[in-house]
Amino acid sequence: TGVDVQLVADPVWLYMRIKVADATHTRVSAYDAAAVESDHVLLLLTRGSRQRSYLLASASSGAVLARPLGLRQHGLPDQISGQWQDSGETYRIELRIPRAQAPDQLGIGVFDADAPTRFDGGKPELRPLLSLSPALSNDLTQLAPSGVRARLLSADGWVIGEGGSMLEPRKPKPSRFPWLQRVLSDLLVVPSLDQRQRLPRNMPRLSAPDVQQALDGQATANWRGGDTTGGVVLTVAVPLDVRGQNRGALVLEQSSQALPLLTNRALLGLMLASIAVLLIAGAVLFAFATWLSVRIGRLRDAAEQAQHHEGLELAKLPLVDDRDELGDLARSLSRLLESIGTYTEYLRKLASNLSHELNTPLAIVRSSLENLEHAELPREAVPYLARARDGAARIGTIVRAMSEASRMERAMASADGEDMDLAQVVRGCADAYRPLAGARTLECSIPPWPVPMYGAPEWIAQALDKLFDNALSFTAADGWIRIALE
Repeated sequence: TGVDVQLVADPVWLYMRIKVADATHTRVSAYDAAAVESDHVLLLLTRGSRQRSYLLASASSGAVLARPLGLRQHGLPDQISGQWQDSGETYRIELRIPRAQAPDQLGIGVFDADAPTRFDGGKPELRPLLSLSPALSNDLTQLAPSGVRARLLSADGWVIGEGGSMLEPRKPKPSRFPWLQRVLSDLLVVPSLDQRQRLPRNMPRLSAPDVQQALDGQATANWRGGDTTGGVVLTVAVPLDVRGQNRGALVLEQSSQALPLLTNRALLGLMLASIAVLLIAGAVLFAFATWLSVRIGRLRDAAEQAQHHEGLELAKLPLVDDRDELGDLARSLSRLLESIGTYTEYLRKLASNLSHELNTPLAIVRSSLENLEHAELPREAVPYLARARDGAARIGTIVRAMSEASRMERAMASADGEDMDLAQVVRGCADAYRPLAGARTLECSIPPWPVPMYGAPEWIAQALDKLFDNALSFTAADGWIRIALE
């Protein structure tokens, strides 16, 4: 971590770029006596049995000359030149080595003077320097079967030889149903293939899971999707075991057409028949669902109409004569609506009947109380007479309110609506209530713009009268009443 190395080669030179993340600068020249204790890079080159180290350091950005360490070795460069560039948080070293003196193994050690234990203390670790071998590639080209691409990998997955090529997939004969073949390929072929990473050409290193499994000593074979629709690639990876040691892997790839492997005319006909049956069944189910939806919609509309028009007769509710489950539901709903209508009518007449029945006994109680007022009563009985008189008056008020509510409900049921300005109606009522409020404060919050509404203004005014009368009853003499229209 913190060191990035890149290698590029051409027929003459091997280029190397080393980037080190180091924000602290302790720089001296490579030939300075303190170079070993300052920031430096140690380059270790091995060619065959010969090995030599080079120390790279620079006091500032610019040209740099590596300092050879140890004795001169035949086949390895005597001097390595390059460029050193400091850029604040990092420094970069760019070198080049003659291709004829390129090493077989390369080790790079980085030493940070401000953190000596970082980068393993600057100790280089040798690693093999691999490249695509023309000789191995030529051998693979001659040995690979026709239409097969072969790649030879090192133990770390680097491609060291490549030969042969996969045949271009033949164009299939024009089909009468090309769209159906594409659908079959997407539904049957693609899901059954291995969706893991493909192995594209010109990759320097292969790291797919099946390739890594072969490098671990286990052969693998997988089908992968090809570059064309319906095409597949068979990939076989075989480990190379030399004297009980895995030295790499051989990867073979061959392309083919997937649809002829998995389908034929019989399968195509079966799929067509299956799709046709599914379409017919779907159409039948859709028609049946539509029929049920229409019937349920009729029953729902009838129930809503009964709710708004105080019930419907049994004969007016749809589906009551049907002999299926919806017919049973319609009959049950009709009986429920009939019971609700009867109970609602009873509740509607209850207040009127009670007020009528209570008038006679209430009149008897009032006349009796008036007679008692003219009779000689003990002094302690006078308060009880006053309480009885107040109670009778309160009962009378309740009876009158019940009578007026019943009368108003019947009148509202038969009232004719009209277009009106609700703000003007409420404003007029509020102006009429001001003298009645007395010492109470009457606040009005009514918008200045018109509020159009369809209804019966006289009944709205009567409802406001009732509300204002209740407000007067429950508000103190010095209290306040607020009328708001929102």
